[in-house]
Amino acid sequence: MVIDRTAEQLNDQTLSLFKNKFTSNDRVHFSYLDDINTAQKLLKENSCDGVLEILKTNDNPPIKDYDFYVKSDGYPDGTTFDPSNALKEGTWENEVWKNDMATLKEYLTLLKNANIPVLWRPFHEASGKWFWWGAKDAATFKTLWIEMFNELKEAGLDNLIWVWTSCGKDDDWYPGDAYVDIVARDLYGDKAETCASEFATLGSTYGNKIVTLGECGYSTSTKKQIATLSEQNEKGAKWSWFMVWYNDEKKKTFHSTQEWWQNAMSQPNIITRDQVPSIK
Repeated sequence: MVIDRTAEQLNDQTLSLFKNKFTSNDRVHFSYLDDINTAQKLLKENSCDGVLEILKTNDNPPIKDYDFYVKSDGYPDGTTFDPSNALKEGTWENEVWKNDMATLKEYLTLLKNANIPVLWRPFHEASGKWFWWGAKDAATFKTLWIEMFNELKEAGLDNLIWVWTSCGKDDDWYPGDAYVDIVARDLYGDKAETCASEFATLGSTYGNKIVTLGECGYSTSTKKQIATLSEQNEKGAKWSWFMVWYNDEKKKTFHSTQEWWQNAMSQPNIITRDQVPSIK
């Protein structure tokens, strides 16, 4: 299930996936889960019967100097977190890393014990360098990704489907086939032709991987909505699934309109959750 206010307006017909790929999914912004009880409540209230998608951003830490955006002239309150120190004993970055990993394992173990597979999309848009995990370089990012992969594997978390998010023309940031199951792209305000081009590029570059639209919506820079799914599909962008970003609480940015969702829900290759059989 894609949790979105606009979707709720459509008689709670929550969006699912393309018929030829996977199954329905629930999206969770991981930083919103402040304790294990919250995760348990989420599972109970949503009666998850498919794939839970989690976006891991690490923006609710125990240390003050920590935000997921990198400090810059445009974002003076950003973090000074140095990802190259994350695995170095004795650094504050390493303290945050170990704390986050311990919390992660608790949440993800809850989901495993509930027999729920997870579309695990950590450290997204790294090559854009606006988030701390991409602030250094490709080598540092890949080291962190592989370390997380190995730690979670050693913890017995075999319910994770690893999703890596490209920013385009960033193959040097790809962790490797052994550490990635699905390749994603985040697009905002793009025309159907651009969406199709990005889809084709990822498909040709990572031909043995499923390709998905990790995030999409309205662009505040171009002031445009992303092309409708019918337009994207017509041009050849046949994403395995898609996730529309949520509208902000002050209702200044609407990443999806009712018309956009109505177009999406009317497509023959899109199904609602009630049409998806249980995979438990």
